[in-house]
Amino acid sequence: MLLQAAGFAVLAALGLVIVIVINVAFVWLPFLAYRAAPGLTTRELTAFNAWLRAHGRILLVLALLVAGAVLTVNGLLGLIRS
Repeated sequence: MLLQAAGFAVLAALGLVIVIVINVAFVWLPFLAYRAAPGLTTRELTAFNAWLRAHGRILLVLALLVAGAVLTVNGLLGLIRS
């Protein structure tokens, strides 16, 4: 039982690290890049924003399809195992 609790703590810590890395990547890196090179960062982020506006709907559809597939598989596995 103690080993399972330790494994859960490691997974929780890993999850926290992943959230922090995502936070740094999407929030702090553009800010720090802007502080270092404002002109280049503005051009790159403007181009990325235009790409995201052009492809946003398909990205949303793909994300929802993946989430739906994960939930469906999880539900089916729950039905099969019980």
